[in-house]
Amino acid sequence: MKFKPFEGVFRWFSEELKVIHQDSFLIPYGLDIGENDSRNTLLSEVLRGTDTGISALVSTPVSESSLRLLPSERNELLSTVCHGSQLIKEAGGGRLLAYFKDGDLAFRRLNAAHEISGKEYLIPLEEESTGTKKIIDLAPAIIDLLLSKKNCVYVIDGIDHGLHMEINYWLVRRFLENVNSNTRKQLIFTSQDTNLLRRAGLRRDEIWFVERRRNSPSQLVNAVEFKGLRIDSSLQKLYEEGRLGALPIL
Repeated sequence: MKFKPFEGVFRWFSEELKVIHQDSFLIPYGLDIGENDSRNTLLSEVLRGTDTGISALVSTPVSESSLRLLPSERNELLSTVCHGSQLIKEAGGGRLLAYFKDGDLAFRRLNAAHEISGKEYLIPLEEESTGTKKIIDLAPAIIDLLLSKKNCVYVIDGIDHGLHMEINYWLVRRFLENVNSNTRKQLIFTSQDTNLLRRAGLRRDEIWFVERRRNSPSQLVNAVEFKGLRIDSSLQKLYEEGRLGALPIL
């Protein structure tokens, strides 16, 4: 750690590279939390933009004693919350935010605010759809990729899990529209949504197929490696016809 040439490498891994698995339990949130400011403008914009029907997230205080955290869970939170608030997935589907207040851990439970006929109604997140909760879990990544000016590389496993294909398309297109030659951001994701092959405007060198062969490990095949494909060929059509491999062996 004292070797100067390695400082940039350590910083990249600790600050810029972020991996989100489908079963991630603790997700860095990095949003400001305060008793008098329970709504976050950027998060609300993402929720409205993805047609969740949610106008904002509203948080309410929760006592630590009611959560019955194991000592190991509390120690893990203490070591990670110092770098920003953390989103915790509850067993019933709810979401908690853990953060520091007065030198110790504090917690707030998230509720979805829905506006109907000019009135606001709070709905517990455990009653929201899987897709809506997935968007909330991905909100830090979406905000970083679309709105933040800092460098970042996000690796997201199963970005389409629980999301409507139109939302998958919206996320990828919005990211591509916000990058240019000076941008130092990257989004690497796995998906089973074949519509992205046709609609997302990805270059062929950006598309990789995962081929799992019998009695052998999975292999990555870049789309440019397929010979004889016309430039106007539909990768989605070719894939669904089985001509590009990477199909389940049933």
